[in-house]
Amino acid sequence: MKIIAIDTATDVCGISYLIDGDIIHTIEDNIPRQHAKSLPLFYEKLCSETQLTLNNIDGIAVSIGPGSFTGLRIGLSYAKGLAFGCGLPIIPVPTLTAIMKSGGIINGTAQAILYSHRDIVYAQRFKINNNSLNPDNEIAAYEWEKIIPSFKKLDLISLTLFSSTNVPDPFSSFIIGETKSAKRPKK
Repeated sequence: MKIIAIDTATDVCGISYLIDGDIIHTIEDNIPRQHAKSLPLFYEKLCSETQLTLNNIDGIAVSIGPGSFTGLRIGLSYAKGLAFGCGLPIIPVPTLTAIMKSGGIINGTAQAILYSHRDIVYAQRFKINNNSLNPDNEIAAYEWEKIIPSFKKLDLISLTLFSSTNVPDPFSSFIIGETKSAKRPKK
């Protein structure tokens, strides 16, 4: 299956071309508040670098949140415009599911976390068994200090921070714009 994947949920704007789940090419940049201008240029560049045409793909995946409200609207609108022109299906991808899948393959309980603002994060727990990812709760917003105790019960944590401003102290040990995954040591 050939898919274009669009992510505009955070300060990073990105578009990828995937074949059967393998990433063939990605164009992305940490460009806060420039997604509407950059996404069409990224798409054109992706097409020229991969000889991709909409007639050759099976669908368009797009992140559906949580994330920046404006960024999500830009990504969804662009995906809908591309899909409508060729009658392609849109594949909605929850942002925390995408973050969790970037954290590596494990079996056990894991949590995906996305920095929102101040000391607020979006989080969701997952059960992972034989590379199958199953949400264990609904996506919710939490105060950072109140979610930390739940880490003791996890096998993996995937935390993504994207911010154009300074991130407050509890998060300062993480690098902006990267997904950090930490596996708990075996006892």
